[in-house]
Amino acid sequence: MRSAKLCFLMLMLVPASTVAAAAPAPTSVRAFLEGQGYHTFKLTKLPTGHETIEVTINGVSGIFVVDSGAGGTVVHRARLAKFGIEQASGEGQGAGAGGNIAITSHPVKSLLLNGQPVPLDTVRATDLDSVANRLQAATGVVIDGVVGQDVLSAYAGIINIGASELYLKLPAPGTKKPG
Repeated sequence: MRSAKLCFLMLMLVPASTVAAAAPAPTSVRAFLEGQGYHTFKLTKLPTGHETIEVTINGVSGIFVVDSGAGGTVVHRARLAKFGIEQASGEGQGAGAGGNIAITSHPVKSLLLNGQPVPLDTVRATDLDSVANRLQAATGVVIDGVVGQDVLSAYAGIINIGASELYLKLPAPGTKKPG
């Protein structure tokens, strides 16, 4: 009991400005991570709470949802031609929130996030009609795909929801994706 009173008394003696200073501001998080070699990517929060980012594939820009639950970066199959991606000859099976899904792999010449090159030479494609149509109906935004764990894990991705920022530790220009 005596130690609890002493602890409470010590907390009462700590100035409020000291306690408030303990919580880092979003800009200090960014500054710290950039000091560790991370690149900052501004995200756009949709009214639904989904975070989106501009993705440029083969020189064509689109809007992708940042999805930490997706195993890979996926282009909505209906948008393949938009990005100059040819249809694949074979398809495999993947797992989605609704069960098994048909998924294909496609080579890409380049991929940029908010104009910054990200080493990724393959994307996946599947039918994202259900998700894309619901998000468009709710927000008016056309979704072309999702950025997933192939990017987030390979580049030690950190999502700062409060600041709507994505931090990636990208390799030096010209370096291929690790792994």
